[in-house]
Amino acid sequence: MKKVSKKISKITKVFLVFAIIFSNLTCLKTVFAYEKNNDFELTLNEEENKINVKYLETLEEEVNYTLETCEDYVYLDETKEHNCSSKGITGVELNQGTEIELDILDKIKFDGEYKFSIILTDEESRVIGESELDKKIEFGKGLKYHVYNNILEEIALENGMYSIENSNFTIHTELEMGGLAPTDNYFINEVEYSGTDLLNYLEEKEYDLDGHLYGKHEIIIPITIYNSEGKIIRENNEPITIMYGSYEDNDNILNSDVNYPELKFETNDDEGNGTLYIIESEESVSTVSEMKDFLDNMTEGIVTYQILDELGNEINLEEETDIELVNDMLIVLSCQDTNISYKIVFVTNDYIDDLIEESLNSEDKNILDVNYFNEALNEKNWDITSNEDYEGTLKAKLEKKDSNITTGDEFTIDYIVSLKDYELNGIEGIINYDKNKLELISVNSLDTMKGNVLNDRFMYLFNTKLSGEEVIDEVDTPYYNEVDYVVLNIKFKALSYGETEVSITDYVFVDGINELTLTDDEITLPIIINASNDNNLSKLFINEEKILLEENVLEYSINVPNEVTKLNVETELSNVGAVSVIETPIELAVGSNIVRITVTAENGDVKIYTINVIREEAKETEVTPINNNVTYEEDNNKEDDNNPTIDINPSSSEPEEIEKEKSNSNISKIIIIILIILVIAGLIYLIFKDDDDEETNKINKEVDKLKKDNSKKIIEPIVNKPKKENKEIKDENKKRKDPRDNKK
Repeated sequence: MKKVSKKISKITKVFLVFAIIFSNLTCLKTVFAYEKNNDFELTLNEEENKINVKYLETLEEEVNYTLETCEDYVYLDETKEHNCSSKGITGVELNQGTEIELDILDKIKFDGEYKFSIILTDEESRVIGESELDKKIEFGKGLKYHVYNNILEEIALENGMYSIENSNFTIHTELEMGGLAPTDNYFINEVEYSGTDLLNYLEEKEYDLDGHLYGKHEIIIPITIYNSEGKIIRENNEPITIMYGSYEDNDNILNSDVNYPELKFETNDDEGNGTLYIIESEESVSTVSEMKDFLDNMTEGIVTYQILDELGNEINLEEETDIELVNDMLIVLSCQDTNISYKIVFVTNDYIDDLIEESLNSEDKNILDVNYFNEALNEKNWDITSNEDYEGTLKAKLEKKDSNITTGDEFTIDYIVSLKDYELNGIEGIINYDKNKLELISVNSLDTMKGNVLNDRFMYLFNTKLSGEEVIDEVDTPYYNEVDYVVLNIKFKALSYGETEVSITDYVFVDGINELTLTDDEITLPIIINASNDNNLSKLFINEEKILLEENVLEYSINVPNEVTKLNVETELSNVGAVSVIETPIELAVGSNIVRITVTAENGDVKIYTINVIREEAKETEVTPINNNVTYEEDNNKEDDNNPTIDINPSSSEPEEIEKEKSNSNISKIIIIILIILVIAGLIYLIFKDDDDEETNKINKEVDKLKKDNSKKIIEPIVNKPKKENKEIKDENKKRKDPRDNKK
């Protein structure tokens, strides 16, 4: 009966072990099932509110599937948006990726939690893939501005500011919904609004900067939002920056007073800092009182000014009027939030000439501005002596010195101005040419000219005026002979053969005050470029090593080590119109390899260069095995160590993040399997350990009984012996006589 009971107990324990095993397998199944949430590659396009869906595994292209998508959105006030849709789709679309429009994401305006889920089923409605995407949506917490000019054209934000030319403009203000919820209530100026109402909240205000300083103006539109408990949740004090005209416009206004020609205001940077140049003369402004008179005349009540001494201390304009002006004093003009300052610098009469020379030869696009050009001419104040009784004669033409031009040649064109009774003090214009056939190399002018060329546009002033030759006749009546002046030397390089032309357009000729009239309207020169017969190489590189070329030598030979298996050949041609074709072996063989370079000149003449590349034999090396007991298996497919091949699996299109997730998932599986094995082993050990302990306890009881019956004998403990053997030992001990009985 006991044996039956033990068997039943063991069977029960075995069933218990299997129950635990299946329980753990269920957990493992859950881990495997978790991977189904990563069956798609989801790429969110937040700008267009679309998502690209691509199945990670390759599906059968002609099979039809059903794609079910759901969007869920939870606002801060726990209100929700939900939208689901489904459509039929083929395996081709899923393999290539399909784009889905996100309706909810497109229309939401408040913060919240967004969730996109997707399920793919086959024709038998079995789920074969699913994925999810979660995203926290947060909107801005400021204001949106729309600035319109005086004709209601919206002005774009550039470099953090809105630029306007006219003094009148309008600002529309909209709220951004960050931190707000659609159904909650809010207060602005004691008026209650729901979050949805605030979507249409709009403030509109007109502004007029007439009479203000030109430059940056910061305008603050204060808005404070309270929640239903009276707590401030939004407060806006951030300014909007308006750029009214430019700081240079202030210079033009200040320099326009003809009563003070010795004062030249010039802005130096984009923050309204500049310099006031005072040309030293008997009539120039020299005291604070005189500067105050000038500023009172130039500014209106809305614009205020200060005069600071060279240490930055404000001068009292009511009491300290007799103070002399010195270098480094500051004139500060202010208008509400706009300030401009000019540092006083005294200069000599030659300063304006130096300033023009320095400016016109700098690499600054503003130098080529027509307004600056005219202003520079006015600053020069040339003495104009043209006689209005004579009809002025002004001609201009282009002439080339080289009669025969071939592709690759450099040649010079002269820009010639012919004057009779006009006087010329400045020129400007644009050099026009076909950039596919010509390259502009340089432009040089007369030594008496100061100017610059930028982006093919030139502007020059003359230190010494140009004019015709004055002649006095017998009755002392002056007249003029025509004189030619080469004002510019323009150098070009011919890039390709054919007919083309060079012209000067947008030309201007001035005498310091007036723009002069050109007798002929067009300034054009036709150019014929002959095709080149040059089919030479100028440079040759093989594997970045330069090959020394010799004139009229077409065959060369070079040696390369055995390790070199491929060639990289680069060439430079002697003529820009020539073309070359390079033929190289795909892989170098040991020994001779031929490289051919065919150069075709622009006129069709062909020249072939031949290079014999000799690859050396491989050097024999003795390999001693480290362990003679190791057998090496020859791999006939092994590639040369100097040409490693990167094995790219074309079927693998999973992104790196997905591969990483798979690796982590595999590690989790291995850990769980190991834990299951340990649990099973532990349970089996406990089952058999209980049986062994029961048997051992029984035997030990028998031994204790023997000890009790034979208290005077020494009985060794018997452990782990069969029952039969223990009984025989007991009988033998009964028959054995105690030695003490013999003595009796």
